[in-house]
Order: sequence, then structure tokens, then C-alpha cells
Amino acid sequence: MVAAFVGLSAIALIAPYTSVVVPPDCAQALEAVNPGGTIDIPGHGPGTLLAATGDRAVAVSIDSTLAPRPTAAYLVDQSASRVLWEILLGSDAVVAAIDDGIVFLWDDKIGYTVSASTGELLGALVRSDNYRGIFRAPDGRRLQLDVEVTAFGLGGAPISHHTFPLVGVVDGCVFGR
Repeated sequence: MVAAFVGLSAIALIAPYTSVVVPPDCAQALEAVNPGGTIDIPGHGPGTLLAATGDRAVAVSIDSTLAPRPTAAYLVDQSASRVLWEILLGSDAVVAAIDDGIVFLWDDKIGYTVSASTGELLGALVRSDNYRGIFRAPDGRRLQLDVEVTAFGLGGAPISHHTFPLVGVVDGCVFGR
């Protein structure tokens, strides 16, 4: 089992990925930017929808009046109109997806895993992913839009491997829809 995890982790670290240039101004690259869907975050007002499946949604609310634009992320149970989990993040470089009942969310390079059904943080004995967050490239700052995650003990599974697209927000621009 350990050898399988090591092998999957190595694959995740070297796996190819897609990314998009983060423009200095959203209006300069409308073809790369998709308008974000909006959602009402119960008790918090409108937010930008990043991921949804069934009656669960992940949304962010960005305070653009402050620098560096602190962001709150929420897991919303839309059927009960309630927030299951929320976290205040230090930046507005946030990506998320829901895969196999797990919310995967990154605040730039800091990753969180949350049960989509309960809103509880999920730990793992070991977790490996190929997510690079915001990174510099010859053509400018880039945001990664897909990821591979391998974990040992995530959500009670001995070994799990996830590959999925991401939707993110950076500098007020939404990418990946």
C-alpha cells in the first residue's frame, strides 16, 4: 500500500496541468475571463460561485475595499439555506472544486479539504498534489486550472486519487468556468 501511495504521489507531482494568464486588468483579457456565477450566501449576502454539486456550493466573498483583498470562503447547503463551513483567507487568490463528496479549496498555495456533506475539515495522514497556485511564467502571472491530489487516509479512505478542473478568482477575475 505504501508503494502504491508513493507511486501515485510521484505521478501527481509531475502530472501535466493547464493554466491561464492572470491579466493586470480583467477588461484587457475578456476571452480568458468568464463572468462568475453569483449565489446568495445565507447571512452574508452575495458571493461568487466557484463550485457546486447537488445542493452544495462553494462561494467566496471578497472585500475589495482592503488590500490585499481579504476573502471569505463558504460551503453552502442550498437546500437548507445555511452555511456549513466558512474560513477567512488572507488573499483573493482562491480556487475550489467539489469531487467525490470532498471540497478542495486553495488559498493561493494553502490547501483545505472539507466534507461536502457535513462541513468538517478532513485530515489525511499524507497528502500530495500538483497545485502550484499563482506562479510566474515568461508571459506573466498564471493560475493553474486543474489538479491531481493523492492522499493516504483522506476521509477514511486508505488511498484516494482525485483529478479535477478548478474554478478560481484572482484580483477579482473569475477563471475556469
